Amino acid sequence: MRNSGRPGLRIGLVALWALLQTPRVTGWWIAADARAGRAAEAWLYPGMVDVVIGVSAPVIAYLLWRRRGPWIWLVAVVWFTISIFDHTVAFANALATAIPTDFLGGNQLTVVTSLVIGAILDAAAIAALASRALRAHYVGTVRPGQAGPAWVRTGVVALSVWAVLQIPRFIAIPVIGDALAEGGPTAWLGPAIGDIIIAAPAAFIAYALWRKTTPWLWVTTVVWLVASIVDHLDTITAATSDSPIPETFAGTSIPAWAAPTIQGGIDVVFLAFLLLTAVRSHYLNIDPPDAQHAHT
Repeated sequence: MRNSGRPGLRIGLVALWALLQTPRVTGWWIAADARAGRAAEAWLYPGMVDVVIGVSAPVIAYLLWRRRGPWIWLVAVVWFTISIFDHTVAFANALATAIPTDFLGGNQLTVVTSLVIGAILDAAAIAALASRALRAHYVGTVRPGQAGPAWVRTGVVALSVWAVLQIPRFIAIPVIGDALAEGGPTAWLGPAIGDIIIAAPAAFIAYALWRKTTPWLWVTTVVWLVASIVDHLDTITAATSDSPIPETFAGTSIPAWAAPTIQGGIDVVFLAFLLLTAVRSHYLNIDPPDAQHAHT
Protein backbone atom coordinates (compact mmCIF):
# COMPACT_ATOMS: atom_id res chain seq x y z
CA MET A 1 0.00 0.00 0.00
CA ARG A 2 1.15 3.57 -0.59
CA ASN A 3 1.43 5.92 2.34
CA SER A 4 -0.06 8.90 0.48
CA GLY A 5 -3.07 9.26 -1.76
CA ARG A 6 -1.43 11.95 -3.86
CA PRO A 7 0.96 9.62 -5.76
CA GLY A 8 -1.98 7.25 -6.19
CA LEU A 9 -4.06 9.98 -7.80
CA ARG A 10 -1.25 10.85 -10.21
CA ILE A 11 -0.77 7.19 -11.07
CA GLY A 12 -4.48 6.87 -11.74
CA LEU A 13 -4.55 9.95 -13.97
CA VAL A 14 -1.50 8.85 -15.99
CA ALA A 15 -2.95 5.34 -16.40
CA LEU A 16 -6.32 6.80 -17.40
CA TRP A 17 -4.73 9.05 -20.01
CA ALA A 18 -2.90 6.04 -21.42
CA LEU A 19 -6.16 4.08 -21.61
CA LEU A 20 -7.87 6.97 -23.40
CA GLN A 21 -5.46 6.50 -26.30
CA THR A 22 -7.20 3.24 -27.24
CA PRO A 23 -9.51 4.91 -29.83
CA ARG A 24 -6.41 5.79 -31.84
CA VAL A 25 -6.75 2.33 -33.40
CA THR A 26 -9.03 4.16 -35.84
CA GLY A 27 -5.81 5.38 -37.42
CA TRP A 28 -6.10 2.17 -39.43
CA TRP A 29 -8.67 3.86 -41.69
CA ILE A 30 -6.53 6.98 -42.02
CA ALA A 31 -3.56 4.87 -43.09
CA ALA A 32 -5.76 2.86 -45.45
CA ASP A 33 -7.07 6.04 -47.08
CA ALA A 34 -3.52 7.33 -47.53
CA ARG A 35 -2.40 4.03 -49.00
CA ALA A 36 -5.33 3.97 -51.42
CA GLY A 37 -4.75 7.54 -52.54
CA ARG A 38 -7.92 8.89 -50.91
CA ALA A 39 -5.80 11.00 -48.52
CA ALA A 40 -2.38 12.60 -48.71
CA GLU A 41 0.46 10.10 -48.33
CA ALA A 42 1.74 12.20 -45.44
CA TRP A 43 -0.96 10.55 -43.29
CA LEU A 44 0.17 6.96 -43.91
CA TYR A 45 2.79 6.71 -41.17
CA PRO A 46 0.94 8.76 -38.52
CA GLY A 47 -2.05 6.49 -39.05
CA MET A 48 0.12 3.42 -38.58
CA VAL A 49 1.69 4.81 -35.40
CA ASP A 50 -1.78 5.65 -34.08
CA VAL A 51 -2.75 2.00 -34.49
CA VAL A 52 0.32 0.87 -32.53
CA ILE A 53 -0.40 3.39 -29.78
CA GLY A 54 -4.07 2.46 -29.64
CA VAL A 55 -3.50 -1.30 -29.53
CA SER A 56 -0.87 -1.02 -26.79
CA ALA A 57 -2.77 1.58 -24.73
CA PRO A 58 -4.74 -0.88 -22.52
CA VAL A 59 -1.54 -2.80 -21.76
CA ILE A 60 0.38 0.35 -20.81
CA ALA A 61 -2.55 1.55 -18.69
CA TYR A 62 -2.79 -1.80 -16.87
CA LEU A 63 0.94 -1.91 -16.17
CA LEU A 64 0.96 1.65 -14.85
CA TRP A 65 -2.05 0.98 -12.63
CA ARG A 66 -1.30 -2.50 -11.32
CA ARG A 67 2.44 -3.05 -11.58
CA ARG A 68 5.67 -1.29 -10.83
CA GLY A 69 9.30 -1.67 -11.74
CA PRO A 70 12.05 0.23 -13.55
CA TRP A 71 11.24 -1.28 -16.94
CA ILE A 72 7.56 -0.36 -16.70
CA TRP A 73 8.55 3.23 -15.94
CA LEU A 74 10.99 3.38 -18.86
CA VAL A 75 8.57 1.79 -21.33
CA ALA A 76 5.85 4.25 -20.31
CA VAL A 77 8.17 7.25 -20.78
CA VAL A 78 9.23 5.96 -24.21
CA TRP A 79 5.60 5.22 -25.16
CA PHE A 80 4.41 8.72 -24.31
CA THR A 81 7.41 10.17 -26.17
CA ILE A 82 6.46 8.25 -29.32
CA SER A 83 2.92 9.55 -28.91
CA ILE A 84 4.20 13.15 -28.76
CA PHE A 85 6.36 12.48 -31.83
CA ASP A 86 3.28 11.19 -33.67
CA HIS A 87 1.18 14.19 -32.60
CA THR A 88 3.92 16.55 -33.83
CA VAL A 89 4.04 15.01 -37.29
CA ALA A 90 0.24 14.88 -37.52
CA PHE A 91 0.07 18.55 -36.46
CA ALA A 92 2.38 19.54 -39.33
CA ASN A 93 0.36 17.41 -41.73
CA ALA A 94 -2.88 19.04 -40.57
CA LEU A 95 -1.50 22.48 -41.37
CA ALA A 96 0.06 21.52 -44.70
CA THR A 97 -2.27 18.94 -46.29
CA ALA A 98 -5.92 18.02 -46.57
CA ILE A 99 -7.02 16.14 -43.45
CA PRO A 100 -8.67 12.73 -43.98
CA THR A 101 -12.38 12.80 -43.22
CA ASP A 102 -11.91 9.76 -40.97
CA PHE A 103 -9.92 12.05 -38.64
CA LEU A 104 -12.56 13.99 -36.68
CA GLY A 105 -14.44 14.77 -39.87
CA GLY A 106 -11.42 16.47 -41.42
CA ASN A 107 -12.12 19.75 -39.58
CA GLN A 108 -8.76 21.50 -39.29
CA LEU A 109 -9.50 23.48 -36.11
CA THR A 110 -10.83 20.43 -34.30
CA VAL A 111 -7.94 18.23 -35.43
CA VAL A 112 -5.22 20.75 -34.62
CA THR A 113 -6.72 21.46 -31.21
CA SER A 114 -6.97 17.76 -30.38
CA LEU A 115 -3.36 17.18 -31.40
CA VAL A 116 -2.05 20.09 -29.33
CA ILE A 117 -4.03 19.01 -26.26
CA GLY A 118 -2.93 15.42 -26.76
CA ALA A 119 0.74 16.39 -26.95
CA ILE A 120 0.44 18.61 -23.86
CA LEU A 121 -1.20 15.83 -21.84
CA ASP A 122 1.43 13.34 -23.04
CA ALA A 123 4.13 15.75 -21.85
CA ALA A 124 2.28 16.15 -18.53
CA ALA A 125 2.24 12.36 -18.16
CA ILE A 126 6.00 12.22 -18.71
CA ALA A 127 6.49 15.05 -16.19
CA ALA A 128 4.40 13.15 -13.65
CA LEU A 129 6.40 9.96 -14.22
CA ALA A 130 9.61 11.98 -13.79
CA SER A 131 8.47 13.40 -10.45
CA ARG A 132 10.22 12.17 -7.32
CA ALA A 133 7.15 10.40 -5.94
CA LEU A 134 6.35 8.41 -9.07
CA ARG A 135 10.00 7.59 -9.74
CA ALA A 136 10.23 6.18 -6.23
CA HIS A 137 7.00 4.24 -6.76
CA TYR A 138 7.97 2.60 -10.05
CA VAL A 139 11.77 2.63 -10.05
CA GLY A 140 12.80 2.64 -6.41
CA THR A 141 16.03 4.24 -5.25
CA VAL A 142 18.40 5.27 -8.02
CA ARG A 143 22.07 5.69 -7.20
CA PRO A 144 24.95 6.87 -9.41
CA GLY A 145 26.61 4.14 -11.43
CA GLN A 146 30.17 2.91 -11.29
CA ALA A 147 32.69 3.13 -14.12
CA GLY A 148 32.33 0.09 -16.33
CA PRO A 149 35.04 -2.02 -17.96
CA ALA A 150 37.06 -0.81 -20.94
CA TRP A 151 34.64 -2.23 -23.53
CA VAL A 152 31.78 -0.22 -22.00
CA ARG A 153 33.79 3.02 -22.13
CA THR A 154 34.79 2.25 -25.73
CA GLY A 155 31.15 1.69 -26.65
CA VAL A 156 30.13 4.97 -25.02
CA VAL A 157 32.77 6.80 -27.06
CA ALA A 158 31.43 5.16 -30.23
CA LEU A 159 27.89 6.19 -29.26
CA SER A 160 29.08 9.75 -28.69
CA VAL A 161 30.58 9.79 -32.19
CA TRP A 162 27.35 8.37 -33.59
CA ALA A 163 25.41 11.18 -31.89
CA VAL A 164 27.66 13.75 -33.59
CA LEU A 165 26.95 12.08 -36.93
CA GLN A 166 23.25 12.83 -36.48
CA ILE A 167 23.85 16.58 -36.81
CA PRO A 168 23.85 16.40 -40.64
CA ARG A 169 20.20 15.35 -40.44
CA PHE A 170 19.55 19.10 -40.57
CA ILE A 171 19.74 18.48 -44.33
CA ALA A 172 16.05 17.73 -43.91
CA ILE A 173 15.30 21.47 -43.71
CA PRO A 174 15.16 21.89 -47.52
CA VAL A 175 13.20 18.63 -47.73
CA ILE A 176 10.39 20.38 -45.86
CA GLY A 177 10.36 22.96 -48.63
CA ASP A 178 10.20 20.20 -51.22
CA ALA A 179 7.29 18.54 -49.42
CA LEU A 180 5.34 21.79 -49.06
CA ALA A 181 5.78 22.82 -52.70
CA GLU A 182 2.71 22.51 -54.89
CA GLY A 183 2.40 18.84 -55.84
CA GLY A 184 5.38 18.06 -53.59
CA PRO A 185 6.07 14.70 -51.92
CA THR A 186 4.05 15.22 -48.74
CA ALA A 187 4.99 11.77 -47.42
CA TRP A 188 8.46 13.21 -46.69
CA LEU A 189 7.19 16.02 -44.45
CA GLY A 190 7.04 13.86 -41.31
CA PRO A 191 10.48 12.27 -41.78
CA ALA A 192 12.01 15.71 -42.40
CA ILE A 193 10.49 17.15 -39.21
CA GLY A 194 11.65 14.07 -37.30
CA ASP A 195 15.19 14.47 -38.62
CA ILE A 196 15.33 18.04 -37.34
CA ILE A 197 13.98 16.98 -33.93
CA ILE A 198 16.71 14.33 -33.66
CA ALA A 199 19.50 16.57 -34.99
CA ALA A 200 18.71 19.48 -32.65
CA PRO A 201 19.95 17.87 -29.39
CA ALA A 202 22.58 15.64 -31.05
CA ALA A 203 25.59 17.82 -30.15
CA PHE A 204 24.46 18.16 -26.53
CA ILE A 205 23.90 14.42 -26.19
CA ALA A 206 27.28 13.67 -27.75
CA TYR A 207 29.03 16.03 -25.33
CA ALA A 208 27.13 14.66 -22.32
CA LEU A 209 27.96 11.07 -23.28
CA TRP A 210 31.61 12.07 -23.54
CA ARG A 211 31.72 13.86 -20.17
CA LYS A 212 28.94 12.59 -17.94
CA THR A 213 27.66 9.34 -16.45
CA THR A 214 24.32 10.19 -14.85
CA PRO A 215 21.03 8.25 -14.66
CA TRP A 216 19.13 10.97 -16.53
CA LEU A 217 21.67 10.93 -19.36
CA TRP A 218 21.07 7.19 -19.79
CA VAL A 219 17.29 7.65 -19.88
CA THR A 220 17.52 10.63 -22.25
CA THR A 221 19.78 8.76 -24.66
CA VAL A 222 17.49 5.71 -24.69
CA VAL A 223 14.47 7.91 -25.48
CA TRP A 224 16.45 9.82 -28.14
CA LEU A 225 17.53 6.61 -29.88
CA VAL A 226 13.98 5.24 -29.87
CA ALA A 227 12.70 8.51 -31.37
CA SER A 228 15.41 8.28 -34.02
CA ILE A 229 14.33 4.73 -34.89
CA VAL A 230 10.70 5.86 -35.16
CA ASP A 231 11.80 8.64 -37.52
CA HIS A 232 13.82 6.23 -39.67
CA LEU A 233 10.80 3.96 -39.97
CA ASP A 234 8.82 6.98 -41.16
CA THR A 235 11.49 7.65 -43.81
CA ILE A 236 11.46 4.01 -44.93
CA THR A 237 7.66 4.17 -45.20
CA ALA A 238 7.89 7.28 -47.39
CA ALA A 239 10.68 5.80 -49.50
CA THR A 240 8.75 2.60 -50.20
CA SER A 241 5.46 4.37 -50.95
CA ASP A 242 4.39 5.77 -54.28
CA SER A 243 5.57 9.22 -53.24
CA PRO A 244 8.29 10.76 -55.44
CA ILE A 245 11.73 11.42 -53.99
CA PRO A 246 12.28 15.00 -52.74
CA GLU A 247 14.18 17.30 -55.09
CA THR A 248 16.91 17.61 -52.45
CA PHE A 249 17.79 13.94 -52.95
CA ALA A 250 17.33 13.91 -56.71
CA GLY A 251 20.24 12.45 -58.64
CA THR A 252 21.46 10.10 -55.90
CA SER A 253 22.06 6.54 -57.04
CA ILE A 254 21.44 4.99 -53.60
CA PRO A 255 17.85 3.78 -52.99
CA ALA A 256 16.02 6.19 -50.70
CA TRP A 257 15.25 3.43 -48.20
CA ALA A 258 18.87 2.27 -47.87
CA ALA A 259 20.32 5.03 -45.67
CA PRO A 260 17.49 5.08 -43.08
CA THR A 261 17.54 1.28 -42.94
CA ILE A 262 21.27 1.20 -42.18
CA GLN A 263 21.10 4.12 -39.76
CA GLY A 264 18.08 2.68 -38.01
CA GLY A 265 19.93 -0.62 -37.64
CA ILE A 266 22.87 1.18 -36.02
CA ASP A 267 20.43 2.95 -33.67
CA VAL A 268 19.04 -0.45 -32.66
CA VAL A 269 22.57 -1.75 -31.96
CA PHE A 270 23.37 1.22 -29.72
CA LEU A 271 19.99 0.95 -27.99
CA ALA A 272 20.71 -2.71 -27.23
CA PHE A 273 24.15 -1.67 -25.99
CA LEU A 274 22.66 0.83 -23.53
CA LEU A 275 20.27 -1.80 -22.19
CA LEU A 276 23.09 -4.22 -21.29
CA THR A 277 23.48 -4.67 -17.54
CA ALA A 278 27.13 -3.60 -17.51
CA VAL A 279 26.32 -0.44 -19.47
CA ARG A 280 23.31 0.44 -17.29
CA SER A 281 25.51 0.03 -14.23
CA HIS A 282 27.94 2.49 -15.77
CA TYR A 283 25.24 5.16 -15.44
CA LEU A 284 22.99 4.06 -12.59
CA ASN A 285 22.29 1.48 -9.93
CA ILE A 286 18.74 0.76 -8.84
CA ASP A 287 17.26 -0.58 -5.62
CA PRO A 288 13.81 -1.49 -7.02
CA PRO A 289 10.62 -1.24 -4.96
CA ASP A 290 9.94 -4.36 -2.93
CA ALA A 291 6.34 -4.92 -4.00
CA GLN A 292 5.47 -5.87 -7.55
CA HIS A 293 1.85 -4.70 -7.37
CA ALA A 294 0.75 -1.11 -7.22
CA HIS A 295 -2.43 -2.07 -5.33
CA THR A 296 -3.37 -4.74 -2.87
